[in-house]
Order: sequence, then C-alpha cells, then structure tokens
Amino acid sequence: KERNQNCSVFPFFVMTGRRRFVNGFVWVWTDVGESGDGGYDCRGEKRRGEVIIEDGKIAHVSVVGEQHQVKQDVEEEKPEVVDEDEEVIDLEGATIFPGLQDAHLHVGILGHYMQRIDLSKCTSIRELLETMCVGEKQITNKKTWCVGVNFDHEKLKEKRWPSRQELDSISTTREVFCFRVCVHIVVGNSKGLESMGIPLVGNQDSNQDSNNDSESTNTLIEYDESGEATGLLKEAECYKVSHKLETDISFETLCDQFEQGLRQCMEFGTTCVQTNDAKGWKVYQHLLKENRLPIRVHLTVLFDELGSSFAPSNPTIVSNNNGDNGDDMLRCERVKVFADGSLGAETAALSIPYRCKHTTHSTCSHSEYSAIVNESVENDCNVNDDSDVDAIAGDDFDDDEESGELSAKKPRARSTSTNTNSATTATVSKQQKRTTGLGILNHARSQLERMVRTSHSAGFQLEVHAIGDKAAEEVVRAFKKIGLMKKDRPILTHCQVLREDILEMMAAQKVIANIQPSFVVTDANWVRKRLPKRLLEWSYVWKTMRKLGIPCSGGSDAPVETSNPLQGMYDAIFRNVPHDSDKQLDNEQQDTIQKRFKEEERLTFAEALHLYTLGASYAGKSENRRGRIAVGYDADFTIIKEDVVNHPHLLRDVTPMQVWVAGKRRDTKASTSN
Repeated sequence: KERNQNCSVFPFFVMTGRRRFVNGFVWVWTDVGESGDGGYDCRGEKRRGEVIIEDGKIAHVSVVGEQHQVKQDVEEEKPEVVDEDEEVIDLEGATIFPGLQDAHLHVGILGHYMQRIDLSKCTSIRELLETMCVGEKQITNKKTWCVGVNFDHEKLKEKRWPSRQELDSISTTREVFCFRVCVHIVVGNSKGLESMGIPLVGNQDSNQDSNNDSESTNTLIEYDESGEATGLLKEAECYKVSHKLETDISFETLCDQFEQGLRQCMEFGTTCVQTNDAKGWKVYQHLLKENRLPIRVHLTVLFDELGSSFAPSNPTIVSNNNGDNGDDMLRCERVKVFADGSLGAETAALSIPYRCKHTTHSTCSHSEYSAIVNESVENDCNVNDDSDVDAIAGDDFDDDEESGELSAKKPRARSTSTNTNSATTATVSKQQKRTTGLGILNHARSQLERMVRTSHSAGFQLEVHAIGDKAAEEVVRAFKKIGLMKKDRPILTHCQVLREDILEMMAAQKVIANIQPSFVVTDANWVRKRLPKRLLEWSYVWKTMRKLGIPCSGGSDAPVETSNPLQGMYDAIFRNVPHDSDKQLDNEQQDTIQKRFKEEERLTFAEALHLYTLGASYAGKSENRRGRIAVGYDADFTIIKEDVVNHPHLLRDVTPMQVWVAGKRRDTKASTSN
C-alpha cells in the first residue's frame, strides 16, 4: 500500500492487485423494471456472499439466496483460490450496497455555507439577530460582508422574515444579509441594499406588474405601502447577492469550498453527486487534475453559462486515467433551468393562489381572496368554480391539525406591535398580492421553450427546477413541444406540487421525477396551511409516481436539506412529521407512534434505495455502469455495518463503515486503518 503523494487533503490510497470482500452480505436487485428506469415493481434483498474488484471494476460476485446460489465471473478461473497479490477485506457481517448517489444538490453552496453564520437553529427573530451580532463581531476585515444562512421563518416564533431595520441594528456600516434556507429569499440591511444598487424608497408604481406570466424586478424587491424597502429580495434579485459574494472569492478559496462540500457528502456515504454549481466547471476540472475529487461529479451548468468558459462546448466526460472507459470521475452533460421559486418563499408558481393567512408580509380578507381566486378562473388557472374559496380563504378559517381539513371560526383581531426595537411588519399593495398570490414563473412560455430548444440542440440533457404545479405544467409542455423523448432523459426537479393531468403527461413522456424525500418532513408542519386543498391532494406523491411508471431519482437539494442520503431514504420510508416530543423517544418508538404526512405515499426500503442508486444512475445516464453490484460495473460501494434492511429506522443515525469509489477506499477512516 502506498500513499498518493499528489493528494493535498484526502488520504486516498492506490493499491495494486485484486481485493476480495468476504464475511458479509451483498445487496441484490431481484426486480427493477425495464432497464432499471424506476419501474414500479422494484424489489431487492441482501444475501450472504462475496465480491472481488480489480482495476476499479467488479470482477466477481457470488451470493447465496434462500434456495439457490448465484455466481458471476469475468474469467473461468476459480475465484475461491486467493491470489498472493489479492487483499482480503473482512466485512465483519456488514452489507455492501451499490454506491449511494445524490441526484440533486449544490456542492459549491454547501461548502460556501460552512464558512457562513448558521441560522438553522434560531427559533425567534431575537435569537436570529443575536446570532448575527455574534458573527459580525468576529469579522475583522471592515470590507467583509456579514452573511447568515439557513434561517426558516416558519420555525421562528414570529412566523415572518426579519426586516431591513432589524438588520440595521447589527451594523449600519457593513453589508448584512440573511438567506432563507431555500436560497430563493434573502433579507438585507440598508447598507446591503445600497451596495446592490437597490433604492430604499420606491415610487408609487413599485409594486405594479403588468405581466403575470414571468417575473419582473418590481415583484422581486419588496416595498411596504409607504414605499420603503422591507429588505426582502426574491429570486433573481436574491441570486444577484449570491453572485456578488462569489465574485469576491479567490479561485483557490472556491476550490477549497467545493472540496469541503464533496468531502461532507462522501462521509455520509455518497459516491457520486449530480450537482448544480454556478462557475463549477473550471473548479471541478482543477480538482480532478490535482487528484482532489473524493467522489464522482456530474456537473449541471446553468443555462446562462452555455457558450461561455464556465461550460464545455459539448457534453463531456473527463477521466483521470486512460483506457476505453476511463474512471469517469467528472461529467458535464446537463443544463439547469429555473422555472419558478420555492414554497417557503411563496414564489413557486401555482395554478391556484396560496392561502393568504400565512403570507408573512401581507394581510388578506376573505372577500379579497375570493376576488383573487375568481381572477384565476378568468386566467384559466384550473379553478373551475368557487368551491375552493372557503377552503383556502385565509384568516377566517383554521386547520384541523389531525385531518388537515379546515373549520370555520370567528375572525381574529390583529395585534399591533408597539416594541420600538423591532420594525413594524410590512404590508404590500393589493396589486402585489394578486401577483404573488400565484407565485412567480421565471420565464414566459416562449422564453422557456427557447431555453429548452437551445440546450437540447447543443446536445445537453435538460434539468428544470419546478416546484409549483403551474411551473411543472409549463415545463412538461415545453419538453413535449420541443420533442424531448425517453432517450433524452428530461428531468423535472422537485415535483412537490403537481396535478393528475401533469402526472399523466410525465408518465407518457417518461419525464424523470427528481425528488427530495426530506422535503416531506421539512414542509409537513406548514404545507397544509399554505397550499389549497385541491393542490395538496397531488403534492409529494412519490408512491403514486412509481405506480404510474414515472422514473424517479433521489436527491437532497443540500444545503437546503442535509446531504445525507441515508436520511433521505429514512424520510422516504417513514415520512414522519417532526414534534418536540421526539427527543424523549428512541428511534423505533418514534417510527411507531409518529404522525405521518400522506402515509399512503411511503416507500419500501428497496424503493427508497432505488432512488439513490439505480434511479439516480438512470437520471445520470450511467445505469449501465453504476447502481448495481454486478460484474463489469464500477466498484462504487457504500458499506454499512447495521442491519438497515430489516430495521430501516436505524438509517437516521447510521454512519457508513466504508466508502469505495472506482475501486479505492475514500472515507477518512481509511488513513487511520492504513
């Protein structure tokens, strides 16, 4: 064994000869549908057996089932004879799973966030401000911006965003920004808005928007009724802040951040990431050249990067070694388009308006909401009558927490804060309520079709972010109009809010559903309060998708959710609604008594594993070399000591025993054992 001297951070080891894994179990797919493309009948099991790998590939698999034994060999020779150059690895009863993959995340942002102020634990505006103050005092460079990340206003006691004036209490001489966990919303202080060229006072028409088909600057910068900026920036305006932060970072720092993000994924057992990273192409090429890629990377570039130095001119696979296949450590074959925003920010594009009572900065009466729904009818937004008006009416109605139904109640009196240390909650004009009530479509139909056509003509696979049903409808129709077929593997990412007709179109066109199971847990406590009942019926329907034959892959959307694929599997299997009392119960008790969000949509262990193995491989066009433990496939393994197959509740707290990529052990424990 010898250390690879070219690696500056990760203790990768180059070992010659064959390696034999013995005294353990092997996961075997017994039925995965046609080409493993996410067919509904997805079954598998763990069987006692052994695996031999050589030159980064699986050379031999021998497993014993209940009634029979299966053997696969590259050569006719008997693999039971241990070669003197062969290393024997004792699994000690552990199970070899196909290497887990994350089909959608943001590695660059994940690494970047490790160097920012973490606001994920904050439960009130006061705690958020105190955390930001502590972080600001630790910044020595006067020109460095103070940036907080991962706050969720739904978890704050006040159920609202912080305001510009509140962030001014942290600093008036330094730019201060707080990013919501979805990264579609950011709130800035006065200095921050000024540095971004945003007026603190808008004109009387600042909230007017004559075009409801796509986003406009007027709807992305929030002003209150007096015309003052609240500090809230949405979508494209939020991305401008992110871009500004990225341009101030050196290339080497950027490389370090990406590498840190990859390392975190690897430690969770991930062997391949399909990542969306702005300006990532040069970074990943540099990391590959310096042997600093611990796991495989499938990069998805932004549409705006096509034709620039930030993207290859053609779909590209890069390897670190020669040969017919190479090690396939880096790919860039996909283009990303954002069709809408997020549910938490109320910028995901819906066909029926959001329920107004949980719009943080606005108020809405039942009569006003009726007018909004009626306007949706006139605009052909799939609302055929007024039956949903009462069911999604806002403050005149409350949720039945057990059933998710709504019950009438007397109107509440609104309290007005007299605390001089906090800003008054802003309200937006009726015109903006109308516009934001349906969320935001980032592109007009013709523009979206042009982007799909341009990417497809250049030979790239399409991945389109669509959370709301209106956005999903526009995307699937664009796929069909441009002529994308099963062989093109078009991807609809997130797929949180859909409709029956959209699901039927996706099944017919074989559009891949790139889903994030952990969204169910995060959103379960508030999604009933935000979505109209008619749309809730077809939301987060992972099991239904599989029944319809829609190919599915699993991702995390990290850093929005944890980059741990085992947690994603757990959430796909259990769909638990979190409660404070969970901390007093052990895992098995929690999984027995927990309230579950749409329990009928729970997946089996095999289905959940499929999302992060064969399903992800299919989405990444690599199902013929990854996702199975089979001869000729890449030697990418996630080895787990615990019996998570028969006791899936253990998934939440499991740490992989070993992680192998391209026939090399990659986890940091390898350096200690060596």
